[in-house]
Amino acid sequence: MPPSSISNVEVQTTPCSQTQPTSNDHSSSECPFMSLSDEMMIHALQYLDTANLIRCAQVSRLLNLLAIQVVLDQRSLWDPQKICTIRVDTSTRNPPDTLSALLRSVHITKMGYTAFDFTQLPSFNELELPLTRASRLVVRLESLDDVAFHFNSLRTYPKLSSKKLGKLCQAFAHILNLMMAKSCSKLQFAHLDTSPLGEQYSFKRSDKHPHGILTQFRGYFKDGSPTKVKLLEEEIRYSRKTSLASRMVHIMPSPESLEMAAKLTRLDTGSINLFRPPFSSWIFPILQASGVTHLSIGMKDLPADKEESQYVLGRLAAAVPNIILLTIYNIATQQVYDVLSWIGKFSKLGTLSLPLNFPTKLDIDKIDLYLPELWRFECASDLLPVLFQEECQVNFPKLNSVAITHHGLNIATLAESIPRAREMVRKKSGGASECLLFLALRLTTHELQSKVTQAMRDGVRPTHKTIDFSKGFEGVSPLELSLPGTREDIRLGIFDNDIMGILTLFPDVFSLILSSTEWYLKKPAMYLEREHVRKFRKRSPSLNSLVVY
Repeated sequence: MPPSSISNVEVQTTPCSQTQPTSNDHSSSECPFMSLSDEMMIHALQYLDTANLIRCAQVSRLLNLLAIQVVLDQRSLWDPQKICTIRVDTSTRNPPDTLSALLRSVHITKMGYTAFDFTQLPSFNELELPLTRASRLVVRLESLDDVAFHFNSLRTYPKLSSKKLGKLCQAFAHILNLMMAKSCSKLQFAHLDTSPLGEQYSFKRSDKHPHGILTQFRGYFKDGSPTKVKLLEEEIRYSRKTSLASRMVHIMPSPESLEMAAKLTRLDTGSINLFRPPFSSWIFPILQASGVTHLSIGMKDLPADKEESQYVLGRLAAAVPNIILLTIYNIATQQVYDVLSWIGKFSKLGTLSLPLNFPTKLDIDKIDLYLPELWRFECASDLLPVLFQEECQVNFPKLNSVAITHHGLNIATLAESIPRAREMVRKKSGGASECLLFLALRLTTHELQSKVTQAMRDGVRPTHKTIDFSKGFEGVSPLELSLPGTREDIRLGIFDNDIMGILTLFPDVFSLILSSTEWYLKKPAMYLEREHVRKFRKRSPSLNSLVVY
């Protein structure tokens, strides 16, 4: 249908409010447009802009299904009930965007991984209305499995007034409690370190209760005697930086969110700000009521005040004592020993992943780390010689796998670091042969194009003037390759030649893991067809396990 006729379609579809959602029930007598096939209707709808598509979605159930899908297709959201990134770039009330389309959908009632992307908003001051709109979407959903919040990574926010702080905390409390009430199992926060909300709170270096009658005797009279309400932990250890008249503002959990918190098993945050006011009064009760076993955390903004940092870390360790998988994204150099001591509090920890930029110039006399259940340890190759030297008090009695991570494919560096890491693992495990050396390579498209040569793809090992590439790569398994493509790209064999080239270096690998750009969705492992295994065995004859994440 040509664009010139679209205006007629808008006029003609208006009377069709009673149209049923199936194409077999189209009423051509009332609306000729509705007599078209679904394919032709979609083709015509593609000529409309988002605002008109959203209007069409309110005409009938069928047009709601088709028009909303066109809006989502234009944003590459092919299956929003499984994966959906909602970008919000304006703080206006009803903009023609993805969120508005989803709010008007009558067919989407459940969502899996849902990311609210607020990175285009210039400041936290403009978050109130977008958070309210996002809450309206959550309210109408039956369930919401995995939720992520992405905020602006630049700290360009003006100072918040007390009134604005209160409204923002109310908006955050509303959406967070709604999500937990919808059986959310994983919660992610990105760039919360730039939030100005916590800047209005200061840590009190004493355990004395705050002064003042209102804070000491809040409550109700019952049976003729005053009932004293227990103060929040935040009110004891923190105070507002503003005038005396400004009250403490908190984000509080609802009874419904606490009741459903047991569904929460994973928490991913790049910032310690989540564990300081005003968020701490919400997150700690939620964690205590939850079943969180997987924690990923960034510590670059851990408070410089030693007393406060130890206080925050202590509360966190007490709130999630059953952590079995801990990933630390980043860390400040001056906090290394406090963080290592904190890690030692998780006696059930099975997998520990330290950041690639973890400091290596350490005083080993200050390190005492004992993890009785740890079986997998991930770190940069340069850190192993430091932590695994005999004088260092690091004890992992059940260690079964050591993973070293490299960004890119620097063959000369690998040829030197792999034998050194293998020797350190052998010494630390007492010579036990069952301790595996796991290698993870994080690869980009540029790395694959520039470092994997045609000769490597043909099975010829590279050469070097001073380094012997004919050995040194043995004893690595499993081998993980993080590839710049989706699971479907890997299944179709787009990276097969690159994988063959890399396997030229690792002839005795028996387990190969291919990580796609969708690894963070935590989907079940996908097993490739036997043709792939047979092809890769030409380079690694011992290969017997091949999975994709």
